[in-house]
Amino acid sequence: MAILNKKDLACYIINKYQNEYNKEISPIKLQKSLYFLFAMWGGNVANAKFESKEDTEDDEKYEAYDTYLFDACFEAWRYGPVDKEVYKWFKNNELDCDTNVDIFSDSKISYIEDVKQYINELLDKIFKISDFGLVDITHSDDCWKNAIKTENKIISNEDIIKDYIVK
Repeated sequence: MAILNKKDLACYIINKYQNEYNKEISPIKLQKSLYFLFAMWGGNVANAKFESKEDTEDDEKYEAYDTYLFDACFEAWRYGPVDKEVYKWFKNNELDCDTNVDIFSDSKISYIEDVKQYINELLDKIFKISDFGLVDITHSDDCWKNAIKTENKIISNEDIIKDYIVK
């Protein structure tokens, strides 16, 4: 089960970037933000659930969380992973991003404040990296390298998460 709606999360990222940098986010920055949020969240949750290591407070916290931050469908494109649906929405100006909407307020998930904090902290780091710096990072991921060689170029969500369990 996914925690957030993909379209709402894309709008959240777009609005946050606009508010912090006073300019529009690039398609690459949006796509890589979504990818890293999905991958790192899933990796942390999977790590807490499945790895046998010393328990920490963070591990115990993540054990109860859903692994999928949103319903992702990434494909391996030239400049890294891309969620084609979000790409089309963004390219065709189909994202109606109301800046007054709080995507976290209606959630029935008890740990939504942890999700919000995680997203904000990670976006702050992602936004500081150049677009092609982000591309370079994704090009080192095994899930992208393996999918780019295939005919359909689909990157499985499980492969993405596996890459980030150890990172």
